[in-house]
Amino acid sequence: MFDIRLSRRQFAGLGAAVLSSAALSAPAAAQSSATQMTVTVTAQDFSFNVPAQVQGGYVDVLLKNDGKEIHQAQIAKLHEGVTFDQFKSALEKSPDAAFPLAGFRGGPNAILPGASAETIDLLDAGTYVLICFVSGADHIPHYMKGMIAQFEVTGEGTGSTEPTPALTVTAMDFSYQMPDQVSAGKQIWELFNNGPQPHEMALMTLAPNVTAQQAIAVYEQISQPPATPAAGATPMAGMTTAGGATPMVAAGGTLPFAPAGGINAIDPGIPGWMVLDLQPGNYLALCNVPDPKTGKPHFELGMYKEFTVTAAQATPVATPVT
Repeated sequence: MFDIRLSRRQFAGLGAAVLSSAALSAPAAAQSSATQMTVTVTAQDFSFNVPAQVQGGYVDVLLKNDGKEIHQAQIAKLHEGVTFDQFKSALEKSPDAAFPLAGFRGGPNAILPGASAETIDLLDAGTYVLICFVSGADHIPHYMKGMIAQFEVTGEGTGSTEPTPALTVTAMDFSYQMPDQVSAGKQIWELFNNGPQPHEMALMTLAPNVTAQQAIAVYEQISQPPATPAAGATPMAGMTTAGGATPMVAAGGTLPFAPAGGINAIDPGIPGWMVLDLQPGNYLALCNVPDPKTGKPHFELGMYKEFTVTAAQATPVATPVT
């Protein structure tokens, strides 16, 4: 998230570990536009543009970042009897006060200005909120600047079908179960939460020759709160973008990674999918959800995974025998 250090409850509802290597070598084309309803969310500094009403079911959520800062779109469903004003007021006091009032349903994770990210989220009827937990150089989370919006989900729409993933990743306390290498291209990933704690999957692209351990060390450093932390400050605090584009920079200079989407928090038992268009290179997946016992984000407890995206191999063509 990127993202964020939100207490997100997480993903569930997928297969189990990972699909076969054959599925990875030829990833299934993402079919979200054909089988799900699409909702476009536009993020700006500091607001969301989202439809007031959305049909329920398997909803393809496309986040476009039109701002100059990093943004994400955490989807949360308010519990029965909780109003938007009550949730917003509690969140302004502290995330810990607000989280018991809602269930988390995913949504696109943090992306750079000008980028987009896509998830498929299972949404049933009710009142929902979109939240950006990212903090900028001022250490003030974006929701404190007004980046929180309400929308309603009505009954399930027609033609809404469950997506077919090319890969299922299992999240547990505190690790990801997935291959070390996957193929490039557009594909759908499913995240299954097999741990008692909530989990997320924030994706980062790594700079050349940067290891996961080196990136995590820098991430931990910039995640430290300021001397006088703002309420609800998150691990993105201190990050800005160079010229409103890539790469991310901090006081110490260019960072060795950049946010590349993923999926936000989802409650246990709720499925979640990411629609990805992976380019060759090295990536880092991590979980920013805080551990209630230690207060540490899960990545500090070992919940991160480095993986490599390789160029998709062309299907061999038999040479005719003459």
